[in-house]
Amino acid sequence: MDLARQVAKICGGKVHGLRGRTSGARVEFSDTSNHLRSCFLKNQPVIGLCSTGILIRSLAPVLSDKHKEPPVLAVAEDKNSVIPLLGGHHGANDLARKIAEGIGTAAAVTTAGDLRFGIALDQPPEGLTLANPEDAGTF
Repeated sequence: MDLARQVAKICGGKVHGLRGRTSGARVEFSDTSNHLRSCFLKNQPVIGLCSTGILIRSLAPVLSDKHKEPPVLAVAEDKNSVIPLLGGHHGANDLARKIAEGIGTAAAVTTAGDLRFGIALDQPPEGLTLANPEDAGTF
């Protein structure tokens, strides 16, 4: 629970915890997949201290538009990495870096633009705009 509180403080969020498995969470839930989907559909960033598989399988049924969905990240319970899973160019990569810096680990950013150029072309630095956003890659 200490890591969850640390991440929540870094992000300005709330700790959510599975009833019966955790104690002291500000928000308790009894069904992990339904709770994750509910948060996601409310456009809340989802940061799970759990396996990537839990997040992916829980959210897969509600994925529809990467340009409108909130960031989804996984934080390894042993603090070895912060992994942006969805919404890399819509806040997840930046949030992963912020969390990683705060807990003293690495952000596992995998988006090509960030790795090749140091910026995401569809998320240009402040003060710049993409002249032809319709030509940005889609998936």
